[in-house]
Amino acid sequence: MSARTLPLLCFLYALSEAGLLWLKRSGKTSADADRGSLPLIWLVISVSMAAAFSCANALPQLALGPAGIWRPAGLLVFVAGIVVRWHAILSLGRFFTVNVAIASDHQLVESGPYRWLRHPSYTGALLAFLGLGLCLDNWASLAALVVPVSVVFWWRMRIEEAALLDPVVFAAETEPAGVGPSPEQILKLAFPGAEEV
Repeated sequence: MSARTLPLLCFLYALSEAGLLWLKRSGKTSADADRGSLPLIWLVISVSMAAAFSCANALPQLALGPAGIWRPAGLLVFVAGIVVRWHAILSLGRFFTVNVAIASDHQLVESGPYRWLRHPSYTGALLAFLGLGLCLDNWASLAALVVPVSVVFWWRMRIEEAALLDPVVFAAETEPAGVGPSPEQILKLAFPGAEEV
């Protein structure tokens, strides 16, 4: 892998995420349930990236192994993560937003990667950060990327789950006035892919 490949990939990934940020915010007809998680995610990712690149330069003694041995694997994991993330985004279609929101005509998506994974978009992003950490070939860089990003994604996933299960948010946007989701709907939201009893 050339010295220019990794910065170019990071730039392209950041550009795609910035494009999502610009184009995929929820509209006025959606119930916003983000709780300020979007700015926090961007802050954590930015600080983690800066720390990871700094660690790779400042702590060469913490190399993962012989010079460059993990870089090809890291590149494959990075690209696989991007593919998983974009497959998840495209599978959600118009229901994908960068901020947590429930659309007025929200539907639970159970096709594509959502058939097997509960949060494939975050899984893909985490794989990309793991791959980047491997490309940086440094234990400290790997930890600086994966640990904080995993924690902030876990927190964000809890916010999303709460929005989907909150009868006030979800029912107000998906059911007639005064009617909450049925127990079957709640179970289906909580356990996608589970067979109905």
